[in-house]
Amino acid sequence: QAAAKVFFDHGDPKRALQLYTAILEEAGSRLVGSDRSTVLFRHGEAARRAGDAVTALKSLSEAADMDPSAPEPLAAIAKVHETKGDWEEVIRIKSRRLDVASGDERVDLLVEIGEVCASKLNDRTRAAKSFATALEERPEDRKLLTRLMQVYSENKDWQKLVEIVLKLADFVDDKKQKAKYIHTAAMVTSQQMNEPDKALEFLDKVLELDPSNDKALDEALKLRRDKEDFEGVEKMLKVRLERATERSDRDTVLKTFDELGELYHKKLNLM
Repeated sequence: QAAAKVFFDHGDPKRALQLYTAILEEAGSRLVGSDRSTVLFRHGEAARRAGDAVTALKSLSEAADMDPSAPEPLAAIAKVHETKGDWEEVIRIKSRRLDVASGDERVDLLVEIGEVCASKLNDRTRAAKSFATALEERPEDRKLLTRLMQVYSENKDWQKLVEIVLKLADFVDDKKQKAKYIHTAAMVTSQQMNEPDKALEFLDKVLELDPSNDKALDEALKLRRDKEDFEGVEKMLKVRLERATERSDRDTVLKTFDELGELYHKKLNLM
């Protein structure tokens, strides 16, 4: 077995396959327990690397059945099915490993399953479920949160998208960066969910965190005009006027005076 292992470890899968085939044939029923499962795994993995999928699946499946706690045979079986493009079988094999996996290995498997569902099967619903389960195990994984945000966006699951965006905001200490995430939540809430009141709550929070965010101010103005919240519009126009004055932005100052004048004349009857 020493010679076979050398070829197995150092990249000659065909020679390793020949040697492990001979070992299995010569040892027969005398090779038992962990020794047999190890030889079967190496025989199957050598076959996989050599391009013999049929032999690989036979030996790897037997190795996996003999030692259900070993991750290597199932991982190798999944690779065989990946090569064949049998993605449902890849998911089935990885899910089988989930039954005994824990910790980082479990999270990694869930992410791998999610990626197969999203990129190979275009099944974003199953992908989101797998990523969300992984997130339960690792709730502060920002990379995972970002991936889940992408899937929810593609799947147009706006409520869950907003929840994830707000979770990402919770992990950020920088006020302007936090404001960007909450601004995204405001836009989704307004444009996709048609919930202007909730969107305004988010925009007010954005302006609290980042008073210089002119885009958020303009969007909040529009929503308040749509709601005919004229007192709110007046308040926000005065904020914009103050900022523009501080920046010596003459055009914005004049524009805002015009808008205030029109507001007083038409809506508040103060002129």
